[in-house]
Amino acid sequence: WSLDELRKAVEYPSPINPQSPPQLQDFFYGHLRVPEIQLGFKGQRRITTNREALEKMRSYAWAIPFVNHILKLRDLKVILAMLRTGVDGDSRLRTSYGVAGTETGRWSSRRNVFGTGGNLQNQHPTVKEIIVADPGYKLVYVDLEQAESRATAWICYRLFGATAYLDACESGDLHTTVAKMCFPHIN
Repeated sequence: WSLDELRKAVEYPSPINPQSPPQLQDFFYGHLRVPEIQLGFKGQRRITTNREALEKMRSYAWAIPFVNHILKLRDLKVILAMLRTGVDGDSRLRTSYGVAGTETGRWSSRRNVFGTGGNLQNQHPTVKEIIVADPGYKLVYVDLEQAESRATAWICYRLFGATAYLDACESGDLHTTVAKMCFPHIN
């Protein structure tokens, strides 16, 4: 890009809604000329500006400040939504769980029947810090990171006595260890 083209790139004609896919696509793919990013959704590939696509755009230097700003605004919107949900009259934060609410079979959470609370499953660390347990109790966070991989490794061990994948899970860097197992000729 020339210096004049860069100046024009930051002079977008109207404010951009960071939640609007059409506006973001026009800005990034049209105005900034970032190559279109297509990702798969339910078996179909389509052009997107979701979080994953925006993070991929960070490989284009001229897009980095805009991507960072939009992602920060989206994060702040999530935090504000949680802070605005409200607590019940007894100062408790409650939610309602749906056990059949997703295609994946995972539970979902939303406002409770009284209209307070919200999705308490995916809270930003900043919001978690302000939630306080009753005296004599503690709040616990269970991280199920790599739970499916660990279950698969245990099944391989129990059925076949194979320990390689179980060792990979315990290595501290599962993805790199598995990649080395799959591609031993690459260092």
